[in-house]
Amino acid sequence: MFRFPLLIHICILVLVVLTKTGAKKPICGKNEVSVNCVEPCQPSCSWPDRPKCPTFTCSQGCECAKGYFRATNQTSSPCVKYICRKNEKFSNCANPCQPSCTWKNRPPCPTFTCSQGCECAKGYFRATNQTSSRCVKC
Repeated sequence: MFRFPLLIHICILVLVVLTKTGAKKPICGKNEVSVNCVEPCQPSCSWPDRPKCPTFTCSQGCECAKGYFRATNQTSSPCVKYICRKNEKFSNCANPCQPSCTWKNRPPCPTFTCSQGCECAKGYFRATNQTSSRCVKC
C-alpha cells in the first residue's frame, strides 16, 4: 500500500535531479553568441561565404555575433569585425553570384543561404567570377 506513493515520489525526485543537471550554456568569448546548435563550418575572413556543413551533430556552442567572422577557418579562432576592401560594401545577405567584368548582368544565384560578406559598390564589378576577386571599374 505504501509502495505506490513512494514510487511516485522517487520518480518525481529523479525528474527534478535530471532537469537541474541539464546542459549549461557555454561561456562564449568576445563578439560571440551562445547557440543551441553550433555550426562547425563557420564563415571566416578568408571564407566569408563558406557553406554550412552537410551533416553534423547538433550541440551547444558559440558562434560569431552578427557582423563578425572567425579570424581563421578554425572554430576556436577569435571573432573579428569583417572589413570590406576598397570599392566593396558590407552586406548582411551577400549573394555568391556577383556581377563581374565578364558577366555584368549576372543573375543572383537561384538558391543560396544568406550569409554576411562584401559586395562591390555601385559602379564596380568583380574582376573575375570569384567573390574573392577585387572590385574594379571595367
